[in-house]
Amino acid sequence: MNVIIANKLKDNLSTVNIPLGKTLIGYYLIDDIVNSFVNFEYSKLIIDMSAIKDKDNLVGFQKMAASLDMQNVIFVVGDNNDNELITKIIPFGIYNFANNPSGVVELVNKPNTYKDVAHYHDLSNIKNPATTAMRAVGSTRIIGFKNITKSAGATTLIYLSKLYLEKMYKVLVVEVGKNDFSAYRVDNVVSTTEDNFTNTINEASDYDIILVDINTFNVEAYCSDVLYLIEPSIVKLGILERTMHNFAEKLRGQKIVLNKSFLRSSELSSFEFEGKIKVYFNLPTMNDRANKNEHIVALYNKLGFNKRDARKTKRS
Repeated sequence: MNVIIANKLKDNLSTVNIPLGKTLIGYYLIDDIVNSFVNFEYSKLIIDMSAIKDKDNLVGFQKMAASLDMQNVIFVVGDNNDNELITKIIPFGIYNFANNPSGVVELVNKPNTYKDVAHYHDLSNIKNPATTAMRAVGSTRIIGFKNITKSAGATTLIYLSKLYLEKMYKVLVVEVGKNDFSAYRVDNVVSTTEDNFTNTINEASDYDIILVDINTFNVEAYCSDVLYLIEPSIVKLGILERTMHNFAEKLRGQKIVLNKSFLRSSELSSFEFEGKIKVYFNLPTMNDRANKNEHIVALYNKLGFNKRDARKTKRS
């Protein structure tokens, strides 16, 4: 069943040639939309941007991306005033945008990936620095990794990510404040400081993907995506609860990855309920000598790097 939430574009959306089960006309808060549909079964949720009362609520869009399957959510934009908003919510994994009924039908049949909307993710022309909280260099995807529990495996995960992604993309690793990657003896790795981070990123505009080892530094705002890594052992979680009070609330709406995880898929729902967190992905301990790891492939498929994006020839 497809659902439409409409306001100013209700007449246009009434002509969309898809089976409809429900249509809502009005003006809604993002939280109300999420709460109404998080446990509601639908095929596609089609949202007229003019029906969203709090479009400036980026935290709300993050919550929506964490709570709903964004492959099944389509936003319909009516004018160019929404372009800046689009650049801000793309980093949350929101990729489906249409501006007419035929575009909606196309996305129903074939949802976008990041590559389809990367050209919108260029914030270089936005003059107000306060609006550039989520930055990218042209169409470069910047993915940050941050350990939440101590030694949660960010460095190794970045290394395995680079091995996989560089078969299809031009990849740079940026390490902030440390030089841990010297042990791996890999190329295209730079170490920088927090103060010099933006210069390092700006100088890397010819890369398709930048993988950032954030460590303890405050550079998340410059990343397209940030993966917050938690090792879900009883000991590590106990230490986290003592050192980071109310961590579940602080990480709400973020991409939480369980790394070096012993949990089976069937156990995730119980873990999420008990910990009051939403897990983005569950990664077991992996062999860093393997040429290809199915769990790494699955993670990057979920991030939008699927088979339709893959190309055998790297950008020169």
